[in-house]
Amino acid sequence: MRQFIPKSLISSGAVLFLLSACNLDRIPQNAITSENAFKTEKELNTTTMTIHFNLFNAYNSFYAMCTAGDLSDRLTMGADVKNWSPVNISGDWKPYYDAIFEANLLLENINKTDNLSEDRVNFHRGQALFVKGLCYLDLVQRFGDVIITTTTDNHQPYPVSPSMDVIDESIKAGEEAYRVLPVYNDLRLYGGVRPTTKQFASKGAAAALLAHAYAWKGSMIDLYGYEGDAKAAYQKSVEYASLLIDGKVGNYSLYDTPQELSDALSNSEGENKESIFVIGFDKNRYAGATSPNTCTEYVSWPLDSTQTPSDISFSTTAVLFKSTIDEMYPDAGDLRRSAYFYNLDDPRNTVDGETFARMNKYHTAIFESDQTAESGKVFLTIDANLDLWRLGGIILLRAENYAKLGNEDAAIRDLNRIRERAGAAPYPASQDTKGVQYAVFKERERELIYENSHRYFDIVRNGIDYVHNELQGIFKTLTLKDIKDGALVLPVPEDAKGKGNRNTFIIQKNYWSRFGK
Repeated sequence: MRQFIPKSLISSGAVLFLLSACNLDRIPQNAITSENAFKTEKELNTTTMTIHFNLFNAYNSFYAMCTAGDLSDRLTMGADVKNWSPVNISGDWKPYYDAIFEANLLLENINKTDNLSEDRVNFHRGQALFVKGLCYLDLVQRFGDVIITTTTDNHQPYPVSPSMDVIDESIKAGEEAYRVLPVYNDLRLYGGVRPTTKQFASKGAAAALLAHAYAWKGSMIDLYGYEGDAKAAYQKSVEYASLLIDGKVGNYSLYDTPQELSDALSNSEGENKESIFVIGFDKNRYAGATSPNTCTEYVSWPLDSTQTPSDISFSTTAVLFKSTIDEMYPDAGDLRRSAYFYNLDDPRNTVDGETFARMNKYHTAIFESDQTAESGKVFLTIDANLDLWRLGGIILLRAENYAKLGNEDAAIRDLNRIRERAGAAPYPASQDTKGVQYAVFKERERELIYENSHRYFDIVRNGIDYVHNELQGIFKTLTLKDIKDGALVLPVPEDAKGKGNRNTFIIQKNYWSRFGK
């Protein structure tokens, strides 16, 4: 996936410093070191934009957990990753530490900026704190025990911190961001410009971060047996989710129908009233820019009009069969069947005796000219942002937490709110044979399909039985010891350990060291 800087992230006349950060054997010097580097807000804004640039890079660099967790009946590549084959599992944490380094740089130096009003201080500090909190949440979800960096001038090797300390660092930054950031409608970029997409942190985005961070904290206490109060963490997640759902931290609302939601998701430049925070797609930034949304792996005819119906067998990276969708959405009246998939009953979906479901949740394609192609064009990407969090997902996250807290009535109310919007039968329906918590998990699967590769983390958050039953390959035989040894997180990146690395604190996780990682 190509990297890009959304045009709206770069102020007029600003120079974007692409700064090296952290290989984790040391913290290198940053290019901005002069006394006047933060003298004006314009200069300060350069660092704010660099923070977001590095965050976008981080979301361009992860495929293993997406591939392992996302639903697919067949892959043209990545089957070994889907099965969690150790030799092919890897990930890079450097973009996250680049963003954290820049966030720390801003927080350390913002006091040098002249004539900065309190609301402008809060904007820039809030962006840095939010991104820092999000990066630590992503790092702990993807790598488990990782390094927590401190000041930008500390060049000594850092020890690895336990997962609970990392998630607490995420929560600490998120709660401070929540205190200083305004709601989205009051957010102003450098120069007083209103943001046009939700790719900048607001109070609502910070609340969504905290809802997810506390949910992760509780689930890790339950799964790994870490010291702590899981129920207290779930309750905090409920509280932050409720702020969003009740409209106390911004104006977010559900669309009336899944089709209206699909239309909003298919327009990167439009206002999406359900979105809370996105990794933005700027299709005009440069020729060939592509969406950060990983659902492009499911694109086939007719969205890609240069294909024929039969091309799906070999030209689409990931496919789902109609039988899988029929099982997922057993209610024939579920409007998501028609909104998220192209005409499931079209006879052209059957190719060589197999009947496919074709992704239509994102239904606006972008092509580029190619005179060598028969059609004169080639499919480039979809016109879509990557929605990290939207209101429908937050409602179901709260339902999951309510179920874990034993408040099934509240969980069912949230679950049925999403089913009602979809036109599906309320809980309990015919498919609801395994209790409320599992029903909520399956509803998140239905509602968030093709979005943000949430499913892997949903599975882990719900515990070892879900790992065994909802993932495939090696996951089905993992023991609790394997999991405690690091089997559900990525191995330490190769360039952060090994010969020549000066940080002897960084060693491979026990599970991955068995395979020579």
